[in-house]
Amino acid sequence: MLIMKWKAQIIEQRNQSRIAVYFDKNNDAIARIKKLPDAKWSQTWKAWHLPNNEENRLRFKLADTHAAPIHAQKHNAINTTIAIPQPHVSNNEPNLDADTPMVQTEVHIHATDKKIIIKLPKNETDTAFITSLRFSTWHKKLLHWIIPNYGNNLQRIKIHFGNRIATMQIITNTNESTIENAAATKTDSKHLQLQFTKVLLSEVCKLKVDKYILWLKSKRYSQNTIKVYTEALTTFLKYYSNKAVHEINNEDVIMFNNEYILKYNLSASYQNQVVNAIKLFFSKIQHTAMDINLVHRPKRAFLLPNVLSKEEVQKIFNATDNIKHKTMLCLIYSCGLRRSELLNLMPQNIDRSRGLLIIKQSKGRKDRITPFAKQNNANARNIL
Repeated sequence: MLIMKWKAQIIEQRNQSRIAVYFDKNNDAIARIKKLPDAKWSQTWKAWHLPNNEENRLRFKLADTHAAPIHAQKHNAINTTIAIPQPHVSNNEPNLDADTPMVQTEVHIHATDKKIIIKLPKNETDTAFITSLRFSTWHKKLLHWIIPNYGNNLQRIKIHFGNRIATMQIITNTNESTIENAAATKTDSKHLQLQFTKVLLSEVCKLKVDKYILWLKSKRYSQNTIKVYTEALTTFLKYYSNKAVHEINNEDVIMFNNEYILKYNLSASYQNQVVNAIKLFFSKIQHTAMDINLVHRPKRAFLLPNVLSKEEVQKIFNATDNIKHKTMLCLIYSCGLRRSELLNLMPQNIDRSRGLLIIKQSKGRKDRITPFAKQNNANARNIL
């Protein structure tokens, strides 16, 4: 007799109701299940699946004939003793049993649009399942698993852990009206466990934020700056969702800096963005006398540039034989161009008589000039 651990679950595969069967890889078991009518392997589900009919439901002890497939509602996998007979009668037929109980440990899941974070006690069975998901990684410092949130990864995780899931927090897109913001509590001196709570902006705050966006657009701020400032301001207002906007003062900004940005070790650039966003909002929209200068800004870091040697630069130029690509590399290096500046270059931007390159409407919608080496003349004519 062959003793194995099995799980059975009703799923929907290509708009058909099927029964997925999960078990540890075993050649004898695979050969047996292949003999069942219409048995198929799904690379997506990492499981064998069969038609959802009365015979298979009885075989895999799925008593609920009206159970919905997993995409429609949560349906815990059934872990039980399963005997899979061959299509013909045989007295020597081995049984496939699931006498080994499922591991009962609490699982905590946090899912965003891009990734799924799973925190759980170490277990070989769970580890094998998680590593079967493509691009899953283990975070050594925070002691949790990170899995890309694409395809049906989240559904498969729900099926695998079932009622062992203690918390399931899903973070929606930050542009939606119901944004789930992070509120963290320390689990020990080194690590931080994030818990997410839904916070809604009041209608008054929404109107003020909309007015703030219009003001930024009227001042011709870039779309990226508008997005960054709006998100930073929204986070700040949600932090004080229980307080009226006109009651917020300097002390509140300082407290937000200490209790949110510094506490959760957010970047210095984010700290500056928040201060700038708040400063503009209260001075231009709220018209509140608030001295933002009292809020501490991070000390600017001064880093040494990573200077390439002549040999390294020559290797970069020699990496391609394509004249166009080589010219682009030479212009970027000799003229100090950004990628967008290179792509927007026009023949009239080159002043060969004075040896200058005129860059129009660069970052911040500013024009600037830069030296143009004579060595670039010949190649530049070929691509401009």
